[in-house]
Amino acid sequence: MLIVSIENVLHASWQAPAKVRTLITRADSFFSGEDAIDVELKNSFGFNVATHVGDSKERVLSIRQQIQKEIGSEEAINWLTQVHGNACLDLDAFPENKESDLLEYDACFSFHPKHVCVVSTADCLPIFVSDEQGHFVCAIHAGWQGLHKDIIPMSLQRIRESANKQAIDLAPLCAYIGPAISQKNYQVDEKFYSRFIDKNAQYQACFEPDGEGRFLADLKGIAYLQLKAEGVDHINDSGICTYEHEAFYSYRKASHHKETRCGRFASMIWLDN
Repeated sequence: MLIVSIENVLHASWQAPAKVRTLITRADSFFSGEDAIDVELKNSFGFNVATHVGDSKERVLSIRQQIQKEIGSEEAINWLTQVHGNACLDLDAFPENKESDLLEYDACFSFHPKHVCVVSTADCLPIFVSDEQGHFVCAIHAGWQGLHKDIIPMSLQRIRESANKQAIDLAPLCAYIGPAISQKNYQVDEKFYSRFIDKNAQYQACFEPDGEGRFLADLKGIAYLQLKAEGVDHINDSGICTYEHEAFYSYRKASHHKETRCGRFASMIWLDN
């Protein structure tokens, strides 16, 4: 019997049907219940789900195990090793005896209820995608590198290929962009700006000048253009800036404050039975 629950979490508000479940943790999330593990914020990492940031691996794995119990998935949550690339993992074709976090992916998707898709972030965009009938779920980790490498269109291409093989007619697609850094807190240099403008002139609308050779980049705006170009009809945004909101991890804020520790929060999506 489940006697542990996660407090202080966020759920996506979007056009996906009720059978599409979501859960986004925060730095100040915690477990309540008789068997709750010690995740008090006296630990400077807070409710961190990443094993590569200097936190105790044993502690992180304990948090992951408790999350597993809370959402009640039939199989292990598929934690990924994210490398700011454009590879998307088809969880339905992934061998059950392998661990997904041993391979390098920045997105994953599934058409089956038993699989949980998850990405971990701290300023990059966590993006959920489904269709309005809930045939599939997808989680995408989209930082600037992933956006430049077309992680969004490449992920959607894989999903459509899988749907075609299964003779599934997808309903209109919908997307949700979770907590991520806002434009006003994401200053970049001219090389960064040119990299995107040279790729697609439409991206110019996603940059504002901010002094000589400096710009403010709207990563959410770039993602929005890519999603729209892929025929995603409905896009919702959490409206939360990780740099400004204390409840979410921000790598850039930690760097500005010369902090060496920065955890990651999890954004997960799955289909209910």
